[in-house]
Amino acid sequence: MKGRIRNLSMTGLRMEVSSMNASSASHEVGKSFRIETVLPNGQPLKLTGKIVNVHKQKGKLRLGLHFHDLPDYDGTRKTLWFFMLPT
Repeated sequence: MKGRIRNLSMTGLRMEVSSMNASSASHEVGKSFRIETVLPNGQPLKLTGKIVNVHKQKGKLRLGLHFHDLPDYDGTRKTLWFFMLPT
């Protein structure tokens, strides 16, 4: 499933997906899924997010996700931390 990250922090993110995805994947609060993306600085980011809220709008869903697993062994935490640093 594809989506667009609208807001990102060290603890979670807000993701916007098409409501068409709802038929192929569950978007219920409490569900977890793997997120794989590339940050604007070109760094890949792979982590697990847990849905904490869902806002339905015409044609799209806005998912609030909390990072369930932010591993440090593969540099995920460091990658996210460096991206979040103010410039």
